[in-house]
Amino acid sequence: MTAPVPESPAGVPVPVVVLVAFAVTGWLLVLAGLRRGLHGPDRGPVLLLHTLTPPGLVAGFSFAGYGTLHALVAATAGWWSLVVVAGRAPERLVRHGTLPRLAAWLGLAAAVTVVASRLVGLP
Repeated sequence: MTAPVPESPAGVPVPVVVLVAFAVTGWLLVLAGLRRGLHGPDRGPVLLLHTLTPPGLVAGFSFAGYGTLHALVAATAGWWSLVVVAGRAPERLVRHGTLPRLAAWLGLAAAVTVVASRLVGLP
């Protein structure tokens, strides 16, 4: 058994700790935008599905043969890209979302996923 790196809390590398902090913050920002922007019968199912996203991602990536770190990188990139492209109103992506806005979200999420994967040491 190897000793943990001194600058890492509990043996977890610092970039992974930072990634987890960004993931939680991004998830909360999207949740706040959904709670503020959605009203009516769509609100309940959307909030439920957003709440089930983290465990669903972990399970899906595990079944596909990837680890939780891959899921965390992909989810973090998606949430922060959504915040950047749609602003404080995530419902803009589907309600008033045009094809360029969806393409911008997808492209930004892909680019952030590649960069974040390299930062945390994924191949």
